[in-house]
Amino acid sequence: MYLCIYNRITVYKFILPRYLLNFLLRIMYNRFRHLSEEHNDTAPADRHFTYLNTLFKTTKEIGYMRRKPDLHIRFFNDFTVSSPYYEYAPSAHNSTQLTLLISYLVANQDTKVPKDVLMAMLWPDEKDKCPVGALRNLVYRARKELEHLYPDKDVDYIKFTQDAYYWNPDLYCKIDIHDFENYNNLARQEPDPERQFRYYYRMHRLYTGEFLSNHTSIEWVQYRITYYKNMYINCTMNISIPGTVMTS
Repeated sequence: MYLCIYNRITVYKFILPRYLLNFLLRIMYNRFRHLSEEHNDTAPADRHFTYLNTLFKTTKEIGYMRRKPDLHIRFFNDFTVSSPYYEYAPSAHNSTQLTLLISYLVANQDTKVPKDVLMAMLWPDEKDKCPVGALRNLVYRARKELEHLYPDKDVDYIKFTQDAYYWNPDLYCKIDIHDFENYNNLARQEPDPERQFRYYYRMHRLYTGEFLSNHTSIEWVQYRITYYKNMYINCTMNISIPGTVMTS
């Protein structure tokens, strides 16, 4: 019976609204728990709950697929952060440190970056001076600049906790370097030559220039340049001969 229900949910998760599907899944779990407690055995309910958690995660991912990105962020060639209302890009009135701060936090968005790490990256020649005030002022300027992306909303783009700054994980951002890596992983795992070629072709279109091409003297940028360039070289080798699988 449970298998039948699971199979139905697997189909329904693609057609039901997310809130309704989550409601049905919660009812199912409560029912499993009630039946298990009647027999003094909660293990079956726990197993079902593990499966339901997987479905909840899946519905969340599907929700992101349906949702339009809050921001489009590009690292290849010129760094930009754009919304339907505004585009942040390096310019005469934006300092190099401002762009490096925002780009570093986005590029490491899964990491809470300690203040010391940011200061060493932004002011490598002033490590002993510990420009804490300068970092605080730079973060303030970055937040004010990013406010233009959604002027009618109160969005906290750069968050702070435990002496560390990080990019807001609740923002749904479409980022070119992430898509680039995803297509590369898909291509390397794809056994079908035609599909693999399409993934490499998408990679090729995304690579419009070096990673943060205006900041190639920065140490962490140089590492990323090499990383993505090697990936791009492998990509061009594969699309030069359609249907041929080659790896670096």
